[in-house]
Amino acid sequence: MIQKRFENRATRRNNKKKKNKRFVNLMAISTVTAVIFAYSINGVADNKKVSNKVAVELGVEKIEKDKVKIKLDNFTPVIKSLQLSLKIDGNAKFKENSIEWLVKSKSNDIKTHTKISDDKKSMEIFIISNEPLDKNGGELEICEINVTKDGNGSSAYTINANVNNDGNSYSYIINDTNKQVSGNDIANLNMEKLTINSSPVISLKNLATVVDGNIFVSKGEDFDAKSYIVVNDEEDGEIPVDKVVVESDVDTTKVGNYKVIYSVTDSNGATTTKTINVKVSMKMVELEPSNPIKPEKPDEPTTPGNPELPDNPSIPENPDDSGNDNSGNINKPGNGSGSNDKVEAPDVPVTPETPKDDNSNTSTDNKVNSENKNEIPKTGQGIFYGITITFAVLIIGFGVYFLKKKNK
Repeated sequence: MIQKRFENRATRRNNKKKKNKRFVNLMAISTVTAVIFAYSINGVADNKKVSNKVAVELGVEKIEKDKVKIKLDNFTPVIKSLQLSLKIDGNAKFKENSIEWLVKSKSNDIKTHTKISDDKKSMEIFIISNEPLDKNGGELEICEINVTKDGNGSSAYTINANVNNDGNSYSYIINDTNKQVSGNDIANLNMEKLTINSSPVISLKNLATVVDGNIFVSKGEDFDAKSYIVVNDEEDGEIPVDKVVVESDVDTTKVGNYKVIYSVTDSNGATTTKTINVKVSMKMVELEPSNPIKPEKPDEPTTPGNPELPDNPSIPENPDDSGNDNSGNINKPGNGSGSNDKVEAPDVPVTPETPKDDNSNTSTDNKVNSENKNEIPKTGQGIFYGITITFAVLIIGFGVYFLKKKNK
């Protein structure tokens, strides 16, 4: 009996130890499980960076340089209507009448509407349907809309939820229960700023060989297309010409017109292409000027002296009484009636020599005869002949008179 009691006690002790060991193992497993679970929860929260107060996640995705897609991410409710208020923070604004709706339903009986503020910085979206709105998993696509710059400078911006006049940022109706849910616990989880990317600008340098947007090259010269341009971008600044792609058919061995096509892409993917005309012409040869002959210094002009007057001026040959005029005055040098003016002798005309040839004698004789025929008699001879003829007429007249008188 005593031995049996000791065996029972030993058995109970062993069972108790086994239970304690099991309990310790269970507690250890539970503790490890709790730690792992807590760590996983914290890890997910850290990865998502979501506050426990955020019920709706706003998704904004840039799809073009000036276009964004608006959607709801990780959205689980099945809804048939939605009201959403948004705003732009930064140097950008919504572009009116540029919205493209992406939301759909089975019946496609969706009614949509937007209301954009006067400054284009905020927008309200209204969607109403009789059927549940289509979702792709937890993603509800709403629309695409263009944005534009609101001023000069950087165009960085973000799109966030905006609190409307009702104090809410969103409001939706659940399809099954028609329950309306409203709130302002919505956030854009992607805090990366967006930009309205401007395209690069390709410009020609201010060179002597660049005229009116054309490049001029001399025949035979080397042609480096990139050396003529500069590229600037509003976001990237000056872009190195090494990033420019060139297509060219320029052949400087032949005179003609060619084209060069420049293409460059900035860091945001905006591409610019520009075509430039290139004209290859004959090379202009520059002549080196030779040493010019210096003109000799001209002689200094001498001052002419006073001309000498002849002491006794010669008197032109008569015609008789050539010095008499109709008034009876005689204009002879030294005459008391004349003035003290000195009379210069008239220049004697020089008769040009007749060219000598075979026929010169005959033509000369004829010329002399014609000159003699046309010679005007001298003044003295005319008076003498007139007086003689007058006396002859008078004598004849008296003779005739006396003869008639005698016959009577």
